[in-house]
Amino acid sequence: MIHIVDAATVAHPTVFPTVYVDDISAEQTGSPAGIQTHLGGFINMVTSMMQADGHTLSDTKSQFVTSN
Repeated sequence: MIHIVDAATVAHPTVFPTVYVDDISAEQTGSPAGIQTHLGGFINMVTSMMQADGHTLSDTKSQFVTSN
């Protein structure tokens, strides 16, 4: 799992992830367009790589929350 988060962090260096056991959070500040590009890109990359590695993502427990 760490290699996935590391790869996404390299691709999106303005995102600050936190990994705790089996939970991941990611934070970023900036313009709405920058957040959409980088935080959204980070999340898409992590979820795609997790699924490619055979991990199952919960449809009911996975959340993406933003505020402006």
